Amino acid sequence: MLGASLEAFAARARISPNAVAAGDGTLWDARLWCDAAPRDALAMVRWMWEGRAAPASWRRARKRSLRELVARADADAGLAQRARAALHAARADAGCPPIARARAAARCAGVGGISRSTRESLRIEAFAAVGEAVLSRFALPARPVRAAIMHDQAVWTSMPVRVDLAGGWTDTPPICNEVGGGVVNVALTLRGQLPIQVVAKLEEEPVIRITSTDLGETRVIRAARDLAGRGDPTRWSSLAENALVLTGAAPADPKASLAAWLRTVGGGISLTLFSAVPKGSGLGTSSILGAATIHALDRVFGRERTPPELFAATSALEQMLGSRGGWQDQVGGVVGGFKLATTQAGADQRPLVAPVAVPALFARELASRSLLYFTGERRMAKNILESVVWNWLTHEPAAVDAVRRLRANAGRMRAALEAGSMAGFLAEIEEYCACKRAIDPGSCPRSFDELAARWRRELSSWCFAGAGGGGFMLLVARSERAAARLAASIERAPPHPRARAFALEVDPVGLRCAVL
Repeated sequence: MLGASLEAFAARARISPNAVAAGDGTLWDARLWCDAAPRDALAMVRWMWEGRAAPASWRRARKRSLRELVARADADAGLAQRARAALHAARADAGCPPIARARAAARCAGVGGISRSTRESLRIEAFAAVGEAVLSRFALPARPVRAAIMHDQAVWTSMPVRVDLAGGWTDTPPICNEVGGGVVNVALTLRGQLPIQVVAKLEEEPVIRITSTDLGETRVIRAARDLAGRGDPTRWSSLAENALVLTGAAPADPKASLAAWLRTVGGGISLTLFSAVPKGSGLGTSSILGAATIHALDRVFGRERTPPELFAATSALEQMLGSRGGWQDQVGGVVGGFKLATTQAGADQRPLVAPVAVPALFARELASRSLLYFTGERRMAKNILESVVWNWLTHEPAAVDAVRRLRANAGRMRAALEAGSMAGFLAEIEEYCACKRAIDPGSCPRSFDELAARWRRELSSWCFAGAGGGGFMLLVARSERAAARLAASIERAPPHPRARAFALEVDPVGLRCAVL
């Protein structure tokens, strides 16, 4: 080898021949080759021809022979060929369920030998198929209908936000479609106020006017083609635009005449939205605002969906928007108090919501010991949700195991709440945080562990809300006095310029709506 016998090479490299020799003792079976990242690969072999001793990194690494590498390459090639064939078959089969196509695209993206652009195209295809699975259960209105309110009336919808306590992400397609979901969450006000508000009115001018009070933005839509970019979740008006199309207040076809559509409606439409919490809060703001907007527009047309219908419509809205959300956020805002929402596996995801009867004494203790802490950091939930969905589609073992644990987590959290067990509640919060980290470590950043360590005298347990990665957190202190000290510490020396703390205020009602 390299002009020397295997024995001489081993002596020069200061390794035992027995450490690398295998099989028939030839170079073909010598275990000299290591798995390594591209940046480390050269260092793993350069020492061989430079006549140096084997480096420590090579000694620690798992070694393979040429025979093993060739066999592995053949196996990988076979897997890649089968993955491509399965994807081609799924694409060609008109009756293939969308989630099966998503799985096939994800498997194909995971094989070797494809370019980054091809892998990204397959990823996009997989997510689009998941969205198609949700939207296939929902038909957009084909014709306009007459409004049921007068021009001097307004539909005013108000909703709380929510904090998830257990089982989150089992509500996310395609996880819920394949194994069913179960989530425990609670509706909340912030400093006594309902944070989500939507007002819908008719206008004399045949246009659609969308105003965000909190953002200070207004968008006027004068033609259906102005709605063509509504699939961009980063555009502030996209949520309202998709809700307008979903409810039939605006046409889905960009070639349609918006003026003619609005003449049938009876006038233009004005939508005013207000969210008292920032985007990326983790409190379900986007979905809850979507549900409030759908409900307000429905009432403009004199109709009202049942809660399960509103949950499903909001899930469709999330997929139209491309934000990848599930159904637990809208459940959390529409239905007040503590509740467990569950679904069975299947294409039609309509959550069954069961109120959780929390003993009054325990509810008071939990409120006195808990804080809603806004970290000051904002993040795009879509990015974390895509990571979660991708890990599930590719059968990442940690993700599959975490989903199993999350479903059990929701049932145990309900039992702990109904029993008034603080120890049980804290244990399930810890389990919830651990499961989130197992699926996507970015959902519960390790950077907060340092902050938790600083607060260890006061803090008993904690978990990021929603998709995590920033936004709000639930902090449970060791006692009421510890919670007061923690709140004072945050106010006195906030870890982030925008950081602040809120009391835990349970809203028992959920959605409110009035036609004024």
